[in-house]
Amino acid sequence: MRLVARIAIFAAVLLIIFGAGSAYGYFSSSQAISGNRFTVDHCWTQANSGGILSNTVLDGSGNIVLATQSGSNYYLTGNYTSQVFNTTKQNTIFDMISWNASTSSGVTNIVIYYRTSNTAFANNSVTPAWVMLGSTSPVTAGLQPGEYVQWRAVLTTTSKKQTPTLRRAEAWYQ
Repeated sequence: MRLVARIAIFAAVLLIIFGAGSAYGYFSSSQAISGNRFTVDHCWTQANSGGILSNTVLDGSGNIVLATQSGSNYYLTGNYTSQVFNTTKQNTIFDMISWNASTSSGVTNIVIYYRTSNTAFANNSVTPAWVMLGSTSPVTAGLQPGEYVQWRAVLTTTSKKQTPTLRRAEAWYQ
């Protein structure tokens, strides 16, 4: 895809503190000839109204990984739920949702879910219902429209010594 023009709409840098450590993140939105894109890259939680980590943590590079329990053993499952993003347009059409992750075949996995609505909703709201995108990126078919979008990553492992790694998630919309 050729980008003829790219205009930065929004960029913010946030400092998030977890216990003794800290992580930097950003949310950027760009407008391109094919539509709009928001990219979440090392932006796994944003103060107060941001994402929710459950049995997951940020590694030294800002990636989402399973947290450790009692020593160096990873939890067998954990998840990250993003903040709710507002595209600012009712019935926004999503062209693609993609992510960059590392998994070990048969041992670790990451499944991505998303949900959309034309009505604002809270991060921890029961509705709208989550829709499974799966573990293969990108997804381009069957994406539901909506002004507000949120995604969730469910990380799993069958070995307490290995964790999947989620580096990036992004959505293209028009």
